[in-house]
Amino acid sequence: EMWQEISDFLQCALISYTCRRLWVYLARRHLTVHLSGQNVEEVIAPLRTDSAIHTLVLRCKGLDATGAQVLATLRDAPSLRSLDLCLAGNSVGPEGAKALAQLKAARCLKDLKLNLLGNNVGDAGALALAALKESPTLSTLSLDLWWNSVGDEGAQALAALKDMPSLRVLSLSLVSVWYFESNDVGMAGAQALATLKE
Repeated sequence: EMWQEISDFLQCALISYTCRRLWVYLARRHLTVHLSGQNVEEVIAPLRTDSAIHTLVLRCKGLDATGAQVLATLRDAPSLRSLDLCLAGNSVGPEGAKALAQLKAARCLKDLKLNLLGNNVGDAGALALAALKESPTLSTLSLDLWWNSVGDEGAQALAALKDMPSLRVLSLSLVSVWYFESNDVGMAGAQALATLKE
C-alpha cells in the first residue's frame, strides 16, 4: 500500500519500472496515452471501465465535438482521480466544451486539467464549462482557454467556478503572455474574473 501512495503522489508509473513485482502491482495505475480523432473511441472504450486507472493523461490530435463527447464518457471511469486532457489545437468548439463539462459527474475525479487552447469554444463553450462548478469532488481545476474567442459573458460565467464546493486550486488561463488579443474579454469580464482573488 505504501508503494501505491508514493505512486499516487508522483502521479506517474516511474516506480513500476523498479522491479517486476511493482510492475504488476502498479500496472495501469498512471497512464499517458496519445490518441487521434480516428482512434478515440477505440482507445477510450476500455479506459472508461478500467478500475486500475487513477491518473490519466491524454494527448489528443484531430478531435472535434464528437471526439470530445467520447472523452466525456470518462466520467464513468470507476477510480479515475486525476485527468489531464491536452486538446490544444483541436476543433472541439462550443459543443465539445459542453460535452467535456459532463466530467462534473465523475465520481472520484479530484484533479482536472483541460487544455483547450485554440479550440474556438467561444462564450457558449465557456458557459458550458462553468457547469464544472457543480462537481462535488473536484479540488483542483486548470482551464487553458486562450485563443478561444471568450468574451465578457464567458468570463463572467467562469468567475462562478470559485463557488465549487471542494475547490482548493483554480488555474484559469484566458490570455497568453505573448498574445493579449487571444480572447475578447472586456472590462465587465475582467471585473468578474477579479472576484476570483477573494
